[in-house]
Amino acid sequence: MYYIYILADTTSGNGKLIGYLNATLCVDDARSRVLTVDSTYCDLENIAEKKAAFVKAQLCVLHLNIHSLPSKFCELKNLVSTLGDNGIKIHVIMLCETFLVDTNCHMYQIPGYTFLHNSRKSLSRGGVAMYILDELSFSERFDLNDFQEGVFECIFAEIRGKSGNRNTIIGEIYRPPNTNEKDSIARYDNVISRICSTNADVILGTDQNFDYMKINSNNNVSDLFDVFYTQGLLPTATRPTRITHATATLIDNVYVKANRFGDTQSMLLMSDISDHLPVLVGVGKNSARTIKESLTFTHRPLSEENTRKIANDIQNVNWDELDTHQNVNDSYAIFMEQFSRILDQHASTKTVTIPYRSIIHEPWMTPGLLTSCKTRNKLYRKCINQDKGHKSYIKYVRFRSHLDRLKKISKETHYNNLLETHKNNISKTWNVMNGIIRRTKNNSSLSSTFLVNDRDETNELVIANSFCDYFTGIQHVSAICAELSGR
Repeated sequence: MYYIYILADTTSGNGKLIGYLNATLCVDDARSRVLTVDSTYCDLENIAEKKAAFVKAQLCVLHLNIHSLPSKFCELKNLVSTLGDNGIKIHVIMLCETFLVDTNCHMYQIPGYTFLHNSRKSLSRGGVAMYILDELSFSERFDLNDFQEGVFECIFAEIRGKSGNRNTIIGEIYRPPNTNEKDSIARYDNVISRICSTNADVILGTDQNFDYMKINSNNNVSDLFDVFYTQGLLPTATRPTRITHATATLIDNVYVKANRFGDTQSMLLMSDISDHLPVLVGVGKNSARTIKESLTFTHRPLSEENTRKIANDIQNVNWDELDTHQNVNDSYAIFMEQFSRILDQHASTKTVTIPYRSIIHEPWMTPGLLTSCKTRNKLYRKCINQDKGHKSYIKYVRFRSHLDRLKKISKETHYNNLLETHKNNISKTWNVMNGIIRRTKNNSSLSSTFLVNDRDETNELVIANSFCDYFTGIQHVSAICAELSGR
């Protein structure tokens, strides 16, 4: 089976890449199959008009050079939530230039996702990360990593397929600018060859810093494309992903193994979250209906006043009856009956439902601020290719600065009110403080699957015994080395 890569629009800014692809990939053969991908630009305001293919996708991935996750974390969550409001469930978020360090990575968890990251140790900036939806079963593929700080940075995981489908290897690769192009191409070739030898489906996000708009004039750019194509990987971004008033470059992409997926759709989202546009890709078709589930839980509103009333009523109960029973279970049942009655009287159980669209949003992001974020995106779309002195760009910058100030005020006001409300409750005060610094108990990084004897193992007993064998072996080797060094 051959694949012909066809893109519909040959008159716009993606014409150079289209021409090269059509010239390179067209095969005059009856066994050929057409795979059509055209990455159109899309305003978040109008995404409802183009969402159909992404709502039904088996896997929806989002790639972005975020250029500092700490400073863009709130905006990232708003973006994912906005897509979710439109029925687009993002299964994997792939990021580069996260600017994280090991001491602050725990602060950037997104509810419903597992956070994987590879950060620089000695240099600043850089780094790669992935958020993987909790409902997906996966294992991190450390064996595929070729992380070279400041040179070639990457992270990979393998998602287990459902209902007999193949596994899918997903990954994010960042090639910093001004690194040797020939060496970078060799590194891409090495990593991609190892990935594709697994016979799994492949989805790779990358800021490669090779401009596909120069594919006809730069041999290194065409060589990189050939590296991907020879392994059956095709780019889904076909238009510039980084646009300024003076330049337009196609340096970000999501590559999909074409002969594994029947349907692939891509969009470039018009968002000012970074100076790189987010690349949204939907792969395959999912016949199951996507249900946006709300978060529902029960709780008792235990205010300070309710707590005092409960304590007074408990003191006024005659507990002598408990001593008349010889059976401790009978005494416990009477105690719980009285205690539950008092609780229900002053703090009855209430059911709380948080809509799907509000689960990821920051608690201080008011409806007014969310509306202003949409307005900011509209202004960004109008000025994206304008000079910095143009009135539309000046209007956008002023609005963005004003919105940033309002968000800061809203955040400070929200947490000041919480601290004031709970100033006499040290436990709740610490809960608020931990929320501010995002210090939460997170076991998502603890994998349920380990590689044992070159195969994925989920049996807890086998995993535990394997760890015992490993550390026992280390102790045995250490004893032998100590004995030899003493001779």
